Amino acid sequence: MTNPLNGCVSTDEVFVTESFPVAFDYVVDPPVCVGFPGSIQFGEVLGGTPPYQYSISGGFAFSGQNFYAGLEAGTYDLVVRDANGCDLLDEAFLSEGVEVDLEVEREVFLDLGNSYQVQVFVNIDENDIESITWEPDLFLSCNDCLTPMVTPTHAVDYLVTVITEEGCEGAARISFRVNKQANVYVPNIFTPNGDGENDVFMIFAGNQVKEVKNFLVFNRWGNRCTSSTISSPMILPMAGMVSIADRR
Repeated sequence: MTNPLNGCVSTDEVFVTESFPVAFDYVVDPPVCVGFPGSIQFGEVLGGTPPYQYSISGGFAFSGQNFYAGLEAGTYDLVVRDANGCDLLDEAFLSEGVEVDLEVEREVFLDLGNSYQVQVFVNIDENDIESITWEPDLFLSCNDCLTPMVTPTHAVDYLVTVITEEGCEGAARISFRVNKQANVYVPNIFTPNGDGENDVFMIFAGNQVKEVKNFLVFNRWGNRCTSSTISSPMILPMAGMVSIADRR
């Protein structure tokens, strides 16, 4: 510094420092399940001049809040801006959550009286499953398992839902179609002559038939020869039978 009146000169030194952001912390909480939200939490900022502004959109929008919730999986461009407008950038990634995938045969055709063993395959460890439900709860050997035995008496559409301990959910549908036409086989001749061959007239039925309620025999002129009422169930396919010998 120079005094213009007397020409005296004086000197000194001043050190000026810059203050700008140099680092910041953040914590990501990715979605637990597919479709669930995640979050990003900004932490401590080193350097710069507070107050700070935060952005997860690469600086398109700033906010004084340092916590962002309800975020989808994906990549986010983080920016911290101090009071002097100095920016510091970073990148955060929220990974996809768990997707519960179920595989099962979509449609099954059965004859009335038959059963089908369902097998549901899941892409997660079965030890992580919290619950299994079947809707509707009909014709099932179990309604909380992946392998029920199904014995439907009519057409039915099932929805099976699996929920994990974390709340992740997956579902699949399986349809059953039932053929209600009963298989009944009646011979057109028998020979009740006591020779040990074809002496007994028998009705054979598949397992669609639970019981034979009435059994009547007519001659060629339409006259009833004999009749019987039978209530015993026939269980084995083609094994259940009712019979009548010669009653002349």
